[in-house]
Amino acid sequence: MTRKISAFLALLAVAALIVVAPTPAPALTLEDVTVTWFNPLGPGIATVTNPFVEGAGNARNFEVRWGAPSADPTLQSGLGFDPLFPPSSEVPIGLNFTLGTLFHFNNPIFLGSQLTSVDLTLGAIFTSAIPALAEFTFRMLINETPNNGSPCDEGGAQPCRDAIRFTSLDVVPQTFTVDGETFTLVLIGFGADGSQTTFFSPEGGTNSTPLIARIERPRVPNPSALLLIGLGLVGLAGISRIRSRQN
Repeated sequence: MTRKISAFLALLAVAALIVVAPTPAPALTLEDVTVTWFNPLGPGIATVTNPFVEGAGNARNFEVRWGAPSADPTLQSGLGFDPLFPPSSEVPIGLNFTLGTLFHFNNPIFLGSQLTSVDLTLGAIFTSAIPALAEFTFRMLINETPNNGSPCDEGGAQPCRDAIRFTSLDVVPQTFTVDGETFTLVLIGFGADGSQTTFFSPEGGTNSTPLIARIERPRVPNPSALLLIGLGLVGLAGISRIRSRQN
C-alpha cells in the first residue's frame, strides 16, 4: 500500500511542474504608443506640450519644459519622450523591448525655476479584434543640481550633472486583453538592458536613454495538469478509505 501512495505523490509532483509551464506564445503587434505629461510639481512653472513640435522633422514631439530666464522652450530645461515604434511593430512576449526613448534637455536655468517631478502616462495600443490598450503611469523625479556644486549632488565633475529617477504610480500590474487572452505590461527601467533606475544627464545638452518594457503572460494552470491532480487526489482518498477499512 505504501508503494501506491508514493506513486500518487510522484504523480502530483509531476502535475505541479506542468501547472507552472506556460504555453509558448507568438509576438503581439504594437500599433501605437500614446504619451501624456501631467501634474508638474516644483517651484518652477511648467509648459506641458502634448504634443509640442520643436522643429521641422523633429520626432521628440511629446515634451514638458520649465526654467527661467528664457521663455523660449528650446532654451529651457525639459523632458521629452519619443515612442520609437512604427505602426504594426512585432513585440515578443516574455522578452525585453524598447518602448521608446526618454530625453532630458539640460539647459542652464535659475535656481527656483526648476521642477522636482512630473508624471507620465504611456499607453501601448495592440492589434486585436477590439484594439487593446495597456497604460501605466509613473512619476519622473527630477534633481536639477547647482552646476557649481562642490561636491556635485549626483557625483561627477563641474558643471554638475542632473539626475532623473522614476517610481511607478500603478497600484496593481497593468493588464490588457488581445483576442480574449490576458497579458501584463511591465516597465523594466532605463538603459539598453533596462537595469538602470537612474538616468544621469550631463549639463548643457540633450541627453537620452532607452525605456525598456516587457509583455508577460500571467501563469495559469494547465487544464490537463488540473485533471491529473484531481485524479491523484481521488486516488489518495480511495487508498485512505481502504486502509481505514482494513484497520
